[in-house]
Order: sequence, then structure tokens, then C-alpha cells
Amino acid sequence: MAGLKLQVLHQSRLKHALVTAFGSIYKTIMNAHPNTETLDASGNVVPFGTNLLRTIGIKVVPENAEVITHANLCRSHHPC
Repeated sequence: MAGLKLQVLHQSRLKHALVTAFGSIYKTIMNAHPNTETLDASGNVVPFGTNLLRTIGIKVVPENAEVITHANLCRSHHPC
């Protein structure tokens, strides 16, 4: 059970960082990836934070300088 709690904690931290950096830009995407302790077929926590990161990665392209600049500013001048 401790392993599952650590997975949830890791995914929650990842999601929190992504919401901090991108939450105001991708509200709909954030809402589509709620924290969950649902398990996959292997018995691992469904990776909601990782899935959110993947989805944002698809949206952020080099031509989208405003989003990239915002994310970089958030990282270097936390809190965003």
C-alpha cells in the first residue's frame, strides 16, 4: 500500500507543478486530468500527472512562444 501512496504523491506533485506553470493557459486540459487513485491493469496508479504532461507537450510547439515564455518565467521566478 505504501508504494501506491508514493505513486499518488509523485503524480500529485507533477500535476501541481504543471498547474502552476500552465493552469491559466490550459484550464480545460487541467480539468480533464483529475487526481485519482484508480489503478491500471498492472496495479499501478493511473498516471494522471504524466498523462497531463504528455497532453500539454502535444499542445506546446516551438512556434507558441507566449506559452513557452510563460512557463520559463514561472520556473525562474516562482511563484508564477
